Amino acid sequence: MISNIYPAGGRRSDLMRRILVLAALTLGPSSLSGQAAQGDSLWAAGRRSEARAAYERALASDSASAPALYRLALLASWRNDLDSAGALARRARAADPLNADVQMLQARLAAWRGSFDEAVAIYDSVVVRHHDRADAHLELARTLYWRGDLARASRTIARASELDGSNADVRVLDARLRRATRAAIEIGAGWHTDSDENTSWWQTIAAVAPLSDRTRHISRAGAQQSTDPIREGSRLLGELGLVSSIGRVTVNVAGGARRLAPEGGDSRTEPTYRGGIHVRSRSVSAGISFAHLPFDETARLIGSALDLDVVDGEAEMTLRPGLLLQLGGGAAWISDGNDRYNVTASLSQAVAQRFFVGTYGRQMGYEFQGVGYFSPDRFRLAEVRAGWSGTTRWWDGRVTGGVGVQQAFEGADLQGEWHVDARVGRRWVGGVIEAFGSVTNSLERSTTGAYRSGAVGVQVVVGL
Repeated sequence: MISNIYPAGGRRSDLMRRILVLAALTLGPSSLSGQAAQGDSLWAAGRRSEARAAYERALASDSASAPALYRLALLASWRNDLDSAGALARRARAADPLNADVQMLQARLAAWRGSFDEAVAIYDSVVVRHHDRADAHLELARTLYWRGDLARASRTIARASELDGSNADVRVLDARLRRATRAAIEIGAGWHTDSDENTSWWQTIAAVAPLSDRTRHISRAGAQQSTDPIREGSRLLGELGLVSSIGRVTVNVAGGARRLAPEGGDSRTEPTYRGGIHVRSRSVSAGISFAHLPFDETARLIGSALDLDVVDGEAEMTLRPGLLLQLGGGAAWISDGNDRYNVTASLSQAVAQRFFVGTYGRQMGYEFQGVGYFSPDRFRLAEVRAGWSGTTRWWDGRVTGGVGVQQAFEGADLQGEWHVDARVGRRWVGGVIEAFGSVTNSLERSTTGAYRSGAVGVQVVVGL
C-alpha cells in the first residue's frame, strides 16, 4: 500500500510543502503589487510621506518594481536630490524600458542638469510612440527653447496646443516663443502721481525683431511729461538693444540717449547704456545688471542735471514645490557724490494653486541727504504679503497686497505701510493687452518719499 512507502507523517509533510510553495508563487506577486497599489492610493490622496514608505516596502521585496522606482525618483527630484532621482529613474527604465512616464522623468532630469541633447533624444522617442501626448510635446518644446532651438520649439508647441490648447503651461510657453521668434510692436502708456503733487505721464513704443534663433533686436522710443506745484519738465528717449539666449544664459545690452527739457532751464542730452546677464536652472536663477542713465523721474529732477550709475543683482530659489525665496541687492552712485545701497528678501508659499502668502523686507541707505529725492540714512520696510492669480484660455489676472511697517530714517518712529497692485490681461492670437494699477503709502514707491502714491497704465503687444 502506498501509505507504507513514507515514514509516518511524511506524505502529509510533502503535501504541505507543495501547498506552501504554490501559495508563495501565487500570492507573492499579488502582495508586492498590493504594496505598490497602496502607495498609489496614498499618492493620490496627497499623503506623500506614507506613499514613499509603501513604495520602499515594495522595493524591499522586489528591487525591480518599476512603479515604485518611478514614484521614488519623482519624490527625490522634488526634494532637489537629482543624483538619487537619476539613479532611481535609470533602474525604473531598466525594469520597464518603454514606460513613457519613466522616460519623460529621465529626460526632465537630463534637462535640469543642462544635458539638453540627451533630454531631446529621450523626448523624441516618447513623441514618436505617443504622438497624442500633449505633455510630451510641451516638455520637448520647453527643452528645445532652453537649448536655443526656437524654430523647432515653435513647431512642437504648436502641436501641443492642438492637443491641449487650454493648458496654461502650453499657452505660456507658446506666447513666450511667439515673442521670441516673431517681430512685434509693444506700445505702453501710464500715469503716476503722489501726495507731494509730483505727476508724470509716460508713453513708450518698441519694435522687437528676431535676428536669429538666439538673438532679438529691440528698438525703443518714449516720452514723459512731468509736473510738480511749481515747474514742468519733459523727457524724450531712444534706445537700441540686443537680447541673446544660449541655453540657460541670457545676455542683454542696449545703448541710447535721453533728451531732458526742464521748464525755464537748459536742455541737455545724456547718453545711456545698460547690460546684464541672467542664468537659470531648474530651481535657481540669478542675474546681475548695470546701467548708466539720468536721474529724471520728477519735474525737479529733470532739471537737476543728476546722473546715476547702478549695479543690481538678484537670485531666486525654489526651496521646495511652491516655496520661493527671492534675494536682491545693489548699489547706485549719483553724480552729486551721493551713493546708495539696497538689499531685499522675500519668501512666498503657494496655497491652493491660485493663492500665495509670504513676507518681504527691504533696507536701503544713502551716504548723505540729497536735494530733490528721498535719501534717508537708513530706510527699513517689513511686510506680510498675499495674492491671487488666475488664468483662462484668453484672460489672465493677478492681485497682490501687503501690510507692514516702515521706518523712514534711523531713529524715526515706525509707521504703518500697505500696498495693493492689480493686473489684468486679455490675449488673442498674435497679441495681448494688459492694464495695471497700484496704490500705496510706502515711501519706497515715491522718488520724493511722499506718504501716498499711485499709478495706472496699459500695455499692448501686437505680433507682426
